[in-house]
This record gives sequence, C-alpha cells and structure tokens, in this order.
Amino acid sequence: MYKIAKALDVDISWLMGNDVPSESQGNEIMSSYELANITNKVKNDIQAQELLKIYYDSLNDDNKQRILDLARALGSN
Repeated sequence: MYKIAKALDVDISWLMGNDVPSESQGNEIMSSYELANITNKVKNDIQAQELLKIYYDSLNDDNKQRILDLARALGSN
C-alpha cells in the first residue's frame, strides 16, 4: 500500500478508504514504513547514531531545519 500511495502521490489513508484528502501530505509526517526503515538503518550505522547523539537535543528548531535541508540536498545528488 505504501509503495502504491507513493507512486500515485496520494495519502495512504485515502487509499485504505479513510475520509481524508487524497493529496499526499508530502514530507510533513513520516509513514510508519519510512520510520521503521530509517530505524533499522540507524541501528546498524555507528556514524548515524553518533550524529543523532550529537545534534538531536542540542540544535534549535531553525538549525534542525538547516540540517534537514542540507541532508536533502546531499541526498538528491
């Protein structure tokens, strides 16, 4: 279901028949599938664990957004 929703760019809840807008909400909230996938990757990646330890609690919201923007830009290459 997740892959179908992603391919069609619609909300997975809409595909399942829930009364929600059909439009995908973008990257505002991660699906359970995406969160589980990232969690599994982080469990096996020492560098990712270190980044989380260093930055998660110490950054303000503006700097968190800057890091996210940078990570997205680096990931698109």
